[in-house]
Amino acid sequence: MLLLSDEDVRGHIDMATAIEQMRHAFLEQAAGTFIGPARTSLQAPAGKLVFAKGGAVGLDAHGNNDEHANVIGFRVYPIFKNDSVTAGDDQMVVVYNADTGKLKGIITGRYIGSLRTGAINGLAADLMARKDARVLGVIGAGYQARTQIKAILAVRPIKKILLFSRTKSRTRALKQYLERRFDGDVQLEDEAEDVVEDSDILITATNSRTPIFNTRDLKRGIHINSIGPKFEDAHELPEDILNRLDLIVTDSLAQLAGYSRPYFLGDNIGMLGLDKLVSGSHPGRKSADEITLFSSAGLAGTEVVLANYLLDKFAKADV
Repeated sequence: MLLLSDEDVRGHIDMATAIEQMRHAFLEQAAGTFIGPARTSLQAPAGKLVFAKGGAVGLDAHGNNDEHANVIGFRVYPIFKNDSVTAGDDQMVVVYNADTGKLKGIITGRYIGSLRTGAINGLAADLMARKDARVLGVIGAGYQARTQIKAILAVRPIKKILLFSRTKSRTRALKQYLERRFDGDVQLEDEAEDVVEDSDILITATNSRTPIFNTRDLKRGIHINSIGPKFEDAHELPEDILNRLDLIVTDSLAQLAGYSRPYFLGDNIGMLGLDKLVSGSHPGRKSADEITLFSSAGLAGTEVVLANYLLDKFAKADV
């Protein structure tokens, strides 16, 4: 059994590989051999522990043996009133062999969760964004924004990144981070609308409980990846965005249905699961002018698949 931390695994998997691991997971979901129920939680007086459990246990969508299969496990992370704990190493992903029940290993820290979320959103953008997308807009400049940007850079030849956040110090820090790693133009914008109206791909990664842009600012052909709040009483996207969307996709219909609060766009909106696009049973974007949205919910079990890849890599000393 291996015990790894963020510092152990950081640098031992690139975003392109993480995206491919997620592609395999969604192929299994399409084949019916992926387990990904809604998250559950354990409540305490001062907060709760959240459990995302699942795994991959069978064949891929083509009926072939899947080297990523036969693992189950869970990710657990705390949400407490003193929420600084959620930013540290008090998270872990636990992986078991689904055939034998043997514990393969544990990875602690927040990086693997962020990497998983970025990789899923990168996969969605690869299947939904225009092939000629060159301008990436980002609203929000927190920890998650960095892996989201890495994911888009892994699937599209972005030439310019536009940044906006209400926390100016974070936006400047993100700009400096990107300028050391991105061979293109990084531009700070004064208003969210300046980002939205010029973007081919838009990432919204905020904690805002109110809409952060106006629907009228969306240009034709834009693709949006949203990872922030999406409840009826708290949502970062405008409610009238539904009037302009041609395609809405999520990674976990089970999670959206399992939330204790209603989804901000309602129930009868024809939302598709990402597995339908990965397997090819739905074509995804049908024209260059369509406006598309990926509404990230977090498919439970995908972090187990990603952790399994890393544990196997370390077990083989391929690091």
